[in-house]
Amino acid sequence: MNTDLLLEIQNAIEYKFNNHIYPELVNIIKDYIFINPDKLNIYKNTKVTPLLLLKNLAKKEELIKGEGNISVNEIINYIKDIIEEGHICYS
Repeated sequence: MNTDLLLEIQNAIEYKFNNHIYPELVNIIKDYIFINPDKLNIYKNTKVTPLLLLKNLAKKEELIKGEGNISVNEIINYIKDIIEEGHICYS
């Protein structure tokens, strides 16, 4: 992966998903996109805002219960389900 692509990922994801509620969200998504750069356009062009993403993450049963440790892999799987698969609630 070249430097230009790394900078594009860095800038695009920070611009699109930066928030004050859960700032680590940007790093989770960037780490995923660094490994899967083919998904960058999906995340750049999504209509899902950080607030809408966080509202949908807050509805996930495992996150609500707070039982055990929630791993980054579980969080990214929820994010992929919302953004890539389109399983999102707008209310």
